[in-house]
Formats: sequence, structure tokens, C-alpha cells
Amino acid sequence: MTPRSRWTLALLALVASGCTHSLHQASVSGFEPPEPLVPGVQATRVSAEAEQFVFLSITPDTGFVEEAYDRLLEKCPSGQLVGVLARHTTDHGALSYTKRLRLEGTCLQP
Repeated sequence: MTPRSRWTLALLALVASGCTHSLHQASVSGFEPPEPLVPGVQATRVSAEAEQFVFLSITPDTGFVEEAYDRLLEKCPSGQLVGVLARHTTDHGALSYTKRLRLEGTCLQP
């Protein structure tokens, strides 16, 4: 095997095997509503997601957490959010990765 073909094979193996997925953090909070539930209150599951693409550790977008949180609040405009689950994951690729934040919660509306 020539040195050039060895380098080509090594580069191909590096690029082909560089994709992974990891769960960094999952946290849950606020299962007890501050006010007791009264008849007529509807509980609806809501979720929102945002992501950040990073190439060579450079990204122009650093507000993906606030973006996901704002999207979640938009889905419960006149209610109260309880039982919020936050899941932060990363998809790794060759020379890049994508961070994802998924927020899920229960919206209590009168």
C-alpha cells in the first residue's frame, strides 16, 4: 500500500466514523403548581426546540437557549408553565456539531 493510499484511507476512516450523538443534560422542575388546581383549568403539554450549528468551534448564533424558552412561552401565553423538562443534546459530525435544546412542559390555562 502506498503512503498516499494510506493517508486517503485514514482520512476516510476519520470522516466516516466521526458522527456521534450525546445527551448532556436532562433536568425537570416545577411539578407542583404554586396555586391549587381548580375546576375548569386545562392542562396541555407544550414543547419547543432550538438548535445551534457549530463549525470548527465557530458560530454566529449564541442565543438558541433563549430562542427555545421564548418559543415555549409563546405556546402558553395566558397560562402558567409547570413540570418543565429541559433536554440538551449534541450531534457530532466531522469538523462540526449541532447543539439542540428541547423544552417540554405543562401549560395550565383557565
